[in-house]
Amino acid sequence: MAVGYWHHTGKPQKNKFIGLAGAYHGDTTASMSVGYSELFHKPFVSMVFDVKTFPAPDAARAHHILPSPPAPAGGTASDVSSYVFPSEDPELNTALMSHCLTALDNLLTAQADQTAAIVIEPVMQGAAGMICQPPGFVKGVADLAKKHDVLLIADEVATGFGRTGKLLACGHDQVTPDILCLAKGITGGYLPLAATITTDAIEQAFTSEPDERPPKTLYHGHTYTGNPLACAAAIASLKLFDENNLLDHINQSAQLIQDKLVALRDHPFVSDIRQRGLMVGIELGKARQSDSGPDSFDFARRAGAQLCNAMLPQGLIIRPLGNTLVLMPAPAMDHETLEKMLDIVVATVADWRFDT
Repeated sequence: MAVGYWHHTGKPQKNKFIGLAGAYHGDTTASMSVGYSELFHKPFVSMVFDVKTFPAPDAARAHHILPSPPAPAGGTASDVSSYVFPSEDPELNTALMSHCLTALDNLLTAQADQTAAIVIEPVMQGAAGMICQPPGFVKGVADLAKKHDVLLIADEVATGFGRTGKLLACGHDQVTPDILCLAKGITGGYLPLAATITTDAIEQAFTSEPDERPPKTLYHGHTYTGNPLACAAAIASLKLFDENNLLDHINQSAQLIQDKLVALRDHPFVSDIRQRGLMVGIELGKARQSDSGPDSFDFARRAGAQLCNAMLPQGLIIRPLGNTLVLMPAPAMDHETLEKMLDIVVATVADWRFDT
């Protein structure tokens, strides 16, 4: 859609993309290209096209991103009570945001005339390990897209429909992307449905007269486009947002999560807790504080998987992303169930014997 827009408006040379490092957008050829992951996609590297990326503001790995990271906000490995999680360190996040946006600005300065769009997961990058972006980051990206005359595509397949505390994650920074990708939560997960929403300007670029040649129609449809059963499920799900004040419930749930996870703040092997609404990553690490940042456990030891397996007999199924435990409770989950879930997580992590 982005490439077609520029083609129809007289700029066919604008056909390249810029992605956010660590992004995941799916497994079709184009999706792999804009969100290439060595872990997921290496066998198919011959199939992807070249995409430039700019660094994500990953506070837990700031020492790999920033030339000179600011000193940690406080705490030592032996004094865990004063430890400040990287994702909550204001100075660190300000420095990271500035560095990442400057890198994007430089990239756009060099190739905006060839770039169709920037593609991002706003607010929280899921498959990268629940990497949260500082407030203002999405707006910074949107401002640079506008400055350099490129489109902004927001992939809200995972973050949309209340997951981050707003109906759409872009709403935290009051950003309206040029193209918005939605799925998953649009039906509450009951039936598969996706929707691509765009601006009037882009839609009009694909409008032509019946006898116009070549036609401008976007022919990329799918067999089950507009499936009435899936659309009915989506309408029912959206009604429930209004009828049950679901966003208020979500934000109450987010506060409950935050309150419950306070018990892990002093744990010497919890190096970061990242939360945006109902999206949470609990990262496990060996050294909570050092000049080079927290050290991860050996990936091969599968610390995250071991902890998740230990929760199974207690009736809880969650997944790890490497050494990061992922919590994504259903938006409508009742607080009694959510509290039980959180108690299992906290108790299991607290009681686990970590092999360093």
